[in-house]
Amino acid sequence: YAKLDPYTGAQLALAEAYRNVAAGGAKPLAVSDCLNFGSPEDPDVMWQFAEATRGLADACQVLGTPVTG
Repeated sequence: YAKLDPYTGAQLALAEAYRNVAAGGAKPLAVSDCLNFGSPEDPDVMWQFAEATRGLADACQVLGTPVTG
């Protein structure tokens, strides 16, 4: 799914991680990303990367969660 719609895929992945932390009784304080994509010289890969980072940024802004790395 994330390959077809990386923007929404990144948001869904973040939402799942956020819920998992909250379900354990903790409050998510920040996000540390580990983004691994192919070569940015490939236009399709660059598009996926750009959309995923945009989705992650938008979701973090809504949740009030900073990205630390």
